[in-house]
Amino acid sequence: MEKCVCLHYGSKNLGSNYLIINQPVINADNSADLGVTRTCDFRYKEHVNQICLKASRMAGMVLKLFSSKDIRFLTQVFVTYVRPLAEYASVIWNPARVGSCVQL
Repeated sequence: MEKCVCLHYGSKNLGSNYLIINQPVINADNSADLGVTRTCDFRYKEHVNQICLKASRMAGMVLKLFSSKDIRFLTQVFVTYVRPLAEYASVIWNPARVGSCVQL
């Protein structure tokens, strides 16, 4: 099944193979669900990297698109377009590691 992957959590997990309608489910190291990338070790470093890349690109695009350098206007644009990228589903992937917090 192409839409389904199996993440094996825990050091004692045997990594069994599963079938859905006689089709093998692919074992994977990471998977994205509703825009949040999860890994087998419950770390969200890859997700944070993706979020920072998207937010950085959006911030660069905003600075190119708008010629105004008014700080209130740019703050409103940032809050509208960039901040939601960084905050989406943050309750799930809340970064506990200092490196991820600094990166964000």
